[in-house]
Amino acid sequence: MNAVDAQSTKCCFSLGYNATQSPHLYRVDVNASHVDSRKRDNAYVVMISFPPEYVVQDNPSSPYSYVSCLRKDDGNFTYRCDSKDKLTFYVEMTMLIPQIPENNTLSATVNIYGDQCNQQDVCPDLAALAASINNDKVSLGPFGSWSKIGVVIFGSTYQHEVYDDPNQDPPVNDDNSKSISEKNSNDELNNVKRSELQRTKSSRKKQSEFNV
Repeated sequence: MNAVDAQSTKCCFSLGYNATQSPHLYRVDVNASHVDSRKRDNAYVVMISFPPEYVVQDNPSSPYSYVSCLRKDDGNFTYRCDSKDKLTFYVEMTMLIPQIPENNTLSATVNIYGDQCNQQDVCPDLAALAASINNDKVSLGPFGSWSKIGVVIFGSTYQHEVYDDPNQDPPVNDDNSKSISEKNSNDELNNVKRSELQRTKSSRKKQSEFNV
């Protein structure tokens, strides 16, 4: 799943299974995550429903964290599971499945915090992905939020567009501006000196003619 996919869904889940020594019996696991799990201190509230042809043999549980699952309806295999202590949700169970689908993909319906989740081959930690995406973004006010790399590109493009206008002077480097200012001052001082020297020579010439 890429960054765009992570932003477009609130939660996801994946199903895996392994055959047992008994015919049609499988160990099935459910992995799930939600983009807001960190805001809820990773306390997951998950509803899992399986098709009627899947017969769950034991209560869903997890060897990795605290999970409590209760069957909601005797007529179908729908469970409400509460878990904590893990960044993502995980349960496993033994299930009787008469026939694995031709595409080798089991099916189920999973909701987390009331949001229906997308089934995927792999379900990553969406909260971690969202955090990494947000940390890489910088707000540009009316231009929205951009990644840090995007800000550099935006700034370069914007500056090029602004100073590409032939009617607008390009920005002047401070060091160059200082050098130009000093040069102008020196030129003015030299002009004054030349003018004063010329005046002095003229005065001496007149004085010399007077003495003669």
